[in-house]
Amino acid sequence: MVYQAVAIDPLLVSKYIVNGESTPTFKMDSQLNTTKVDYGKKPNQLTDLGLKNMQNKGRQVKKELAVDRNVITDFYNPKHIFVRGMADTKSINSAYAYLLGMYPFSINGITFKGELIGPEDHISTDQVSEVRESLDLGDKLCKNRTLDYFGGNRDFNFLEDQFDQYPDIKFDLIKNMLEAKIIFEREFGDQLYESLAKFMKTDKSNIDFFNAVEYLEDYVTAKFNKKRTSYTFDPDTDLLIEMYYKHYFRLGLFKDHAYIRVFTHSYFMNLIKEFILKSESDQELIYIGLQNIMLDTLGLSLHFGNHLTFLAVMHQLGEVDNYFPSFSDELTWSLYFSGGKYNVKGEYEGRNLILQSKANSEGEIALDDFIIYICSKLYFGDIYKVATGNEDPHKNLDSPKN
Repeated sequence: MVYQAVAIDPLLVSKYIVNGESTPTFKMDSQLNTTKVDYGKKPNQLTDLGLKNMQNKGRQVKKELAVDRNVITDFYNPKHIFVRGMADTKSINSAYAYLLGMYPFSINGITFKGELIGPEDHISTDQVSEVRESLDLGDKLCKNRTLDYFGGNRDFNFLEDQFDQYPDIKFDLIKNMLEAKIIFEREFGDQLYESLAKFMKTDKSNIDFFNAVEYLEDYVTAKFNKKRTSYTFDPDTDLLIEMYYKHYFRLGLFKDHAYIRVFTHSYFMNLIKEFILKSESDQELIYIGLQNIMLDTLGLSLHFGNHLTFLAVMHQLGEVDNYFPSFSDELTWSLYFSGGKYNVKGEYEGRNLILQSKANSEGEIALDDFIIYICSKLYFGDIYKVATGNEDPHKNLDSPKN
């Protein structure tokens, strides 16, 4: 007789979701708008394709966690699903479309939570209605229940605030970007700038290592939105662009460990807190009988943000092969209780995360080891010495940079 292993449902699933396809972030000026694509929307907003892709993602996770596995319920309840993200319209609309994919007849509108959201970030009733209409849900019968959305900092606020408070960080970033430029141009010369200028019909003097990313955004955005463009790069230029992104991010923007630790701190700490609290709540429920309703019923946590933060997180995990921009990526973490202990499993694009050999071949790592691993990405000293009482963490907190 052959016995089949019974799949264990996770206690909690936590996802980082990159916003759906959107319009370019720049204002449509003649110099950067080289593709001449008109999206009919303002800069840095979700396109109809982006909304539909978020909706489809929501449908998929609903089937996986409510139908195939007993993790969440068939109807929307904020006690079961925690939704947070950046305080910008694109992230909020991504979350709304995603949850409408999960619960098209349970949600109508958004309730904003958190003190970090300013009046300029509030979505009007018209915008909420537009999202439903874009997803062909405008006239569908719906319960009068709103999505609870917890907002956080915008990325550009972080950049501006840190540069103002800690000039050394700005100096180091500029230094690293200059070094990345030198390395890239030593190997490839100005071939990329010449190719971009030729295809984009602009003067070569307008393009350099620092602003090529702005010129490329227009083309990349149009390509992901399946728009026809006035030009298409040849294979050699495509390869140069891929190498450019690797140099720009890996050797430039993300080279400074201090900078990227601060950049990823909020997401990583929220993730750890969720798993710690969920594991403690689970023990209380089983062994003591005490119940914290939010933690006991919470099955899914969703964090919506942009590709830059996602890249920074994946860079910290040592999981980035290609720094090329994309949309609608999902990083998934699952908390399990099996074999008498709590384990975490990370997944991205259908593959298990090995976490620099800290996880096993199945992508599983003990919760305690996962916490130490993540903290090692945020801490400036030796986290293993701290864990064993052989290092005082305060010694690494003696300067504004640390």
